[in-house]
Amino acid sequence: MKDVKEEEFMNITRPISIASIMWGSYVPVFLEAARESPHVELAIFSQKEIENNVDCMEDFWAAAAKAQIILLYWTTDGFWSEVSARLEEIAPDKVIVTTSFDPADWGRNATVSLSVCAKSYAYLAEGGKENYRRLLEFLAHQVDPHIPVQEPLPMPWQGILHPKDQKVYLSVGEYRKAHPSRHAHTVGLLFSRHSFTNTDVSLERLLIEALEAKGLDVLPVFSHGTPDREAGALGPIETCRRFFIGPDGNVGIDALINLQFFFLGREARGDISEPGVATQSVDFFKDLNVPVFKPVVSYSKSVAEWEEDPQGLTMDVTFGIAMPEFEGNIEPILMACSKKLTDEKTGAAFEVREVIADRVERIAERIVRFVRLAKKPVSERKVVFVFHKNECAGLEAGVGGAAGLDSGESVVRIMRRMKEVGYQVEGIPEDGEALMQTILSKKAIAEFRWTTVD
Repeated sequence: MKDVKEEEFMNITRPISIASIMWGSYVPVFLEAARESPHVELAIFSQKEIENNVDCMEDFWAAAAKAQIILLYWTTDGFWSEVSARLEEIAPDKVIVTTSFDPADWGRNATVSLSVCAKSYAYLAEGGKENYRRLLEFLAHQVDPHIPVQEPLPMPWQGILHPKDQKVYLSVGEYRKAHPSRHAHTVGLLFSRHSFTNTDVSLERLLIEALEAKGLDVLPVFSHGTPDREAGALGPIETCRRFFIGPDGNVGIDALINLQFFFLGREARGDISEPGVATQSVDFFKDLNVPVFKPVVSYSKSVAEWEEDPQGLTMDVTFGIAMPEFEGNIEPILMACSKKLTDEKTGAAFEVREVIADRVERIAERIVRFVRLAKKPVSERKVVFVFHKNECAGLEAGVGGAAGLDSGESVVRIMRRMKEVGYQVEGIPEDGEALMQTILSKKAIAEFRWTTVD
């Protein structure tokens, strides 16, 4: 039993104040976690907000001056050199804990042992509101030893999760007992573990509902972004093999929606933009032999900003459209943007995903059509080739421009191959040059010289 004086002490102890710079997408869940703990009072700041807003940095320093504990999640953003320098101005009695995705940054400018910083990351790695609450109380324990400590709660690194019941299933059979198949065709949905631990999976839920309403079953699978054998994380590709391909080698899905942000085959702390990594995805997608869709989520614009910008997507083009093409993903249709919110109680600014409902419907309809097309006899399919043409350069010479590639010859060879596998293709030109001459002779080009400006 606890000593009476200890009980009295705990009853009158004020919450431990914590100021934190945290990875932006963790912020809303940390706020929820702090509200559920009687032991802490949290002022938390998104690293994305600090990077983009000088005033936000000053707000952090004001909070840090009052706080008993400073929790830093070190990233590659440029402002950390300033943080490192200014921490020296902080009173020496502060508890400073530094952690990061990169272990090399654990303990930077910290006033606690490296083991405390490492254990702090263990809570973050498991993820979710319960672990964040436990982390905050673990930190508070460094100031007040009377505050109890709970170990990190293990969370699944991969599994099947249907947003309706929020239960994780570790096998397809187990999942099908709770969610029996209702339709002839199934779409695989691959999303990030981060969505499982740190969001309400509303985007995934709406996408599932749209597909189910159109007569498709959905197998919703999450995975960690990279393999981590020690932790038990298979990574995206092996997770897909486990849940989308049966023990007999038969593929259990008719299409795949890939919501992972980076290349599926990348390693932890590897180059996120190295195109060579995409070959692992290409090999796996060949084994699946189904269309792989990659809808776009904009992390740089709100819905209103996207609608008002004549350029549409800008900063998101590289990771949302260009890089996925290396893997063979198709249909990069925007379905969600970032929405900035402010916590009423603390004033903390953060971003959440804002789903564009009509775009989700459009994506679902495109997927349905692809699934239907796959079941249609090859001889009954209709195919259109569209060549690129720069309207204001080269005139007729610009037809079929493809950055130095021979697009005409490529199309002719594709047509020959299509005929071999059963497509009804007649009048195939002898070569790419003959195809281009046919296009020009029939004036099958967009002609801007004789049209009005409007």
